[in-house]
Amino acid sequence: MTEDTNKLAVAAQSGDKAAVEQLAASYEAMAYAVADKYGFDCANREDLVQAAMVGLLEAIPSFEPDRASFTTYAYCRMRGAVTQESRRYARMLENATVVDDTGDLVDATEAYVDPYGIDPAELASNKDAVSVAVNALLEGKDNVREAIILYFGLDRGFGRTYAEVGEEMGYTSARIGQLIREGLDLARAAVA
Repeated sequence: MTEDTNKLAVAAQSGDKAAVEQLAASYEAMAYAVADKYGFDCANREDLVQAAMVGLLEAIPSFEPDRASFTTYAYCRMRGAVTQESRRYARMLENATVVDDTGDLVDATEAYVDPYGIDPAELASNKDAVSVAVNALLEGKDNVREAIILYFGLDRGFGRTYAEVGEEMGYTSARIGQLIREGLDLARAAVA
């Protein structure tokens, strides 16, 4: 299967439109899975799926079959595209105003209703409590704690990219991604 997919990706790189269409059809289910797993709740699911598909299509020209399987490479590119789209959407909501049911202009965070009952305005007002929880959870893991705080914007109200956090901490963006994943894994383990 992997060898067939790699051959299909190489054919798509050479301009075979049928191969591109076949890859897109084959990876549609993965696009939905990536959007559901890595997307933020506030973003539109279909936008995230589309971002994942764009990530897939962007993976085709830069794929190198001797370095990884296409499935692995495409998954990473799709995940990155979904994360980037989620952040873009969240930043857009930060300062946005919308018209509510009564016709009044309100802050977008006030108008947004999370399907899981999480109030973004309350979460934003409780950044100190979130910071205390992060500090307690990651006690003794200073690099992980700092990366989480900077990435999610617990220090100044808005998050940063891996590259921005890496520049501030003196690490590569890849290392920042590893630190953040480690922190999130610890958080998931503590909650489970």
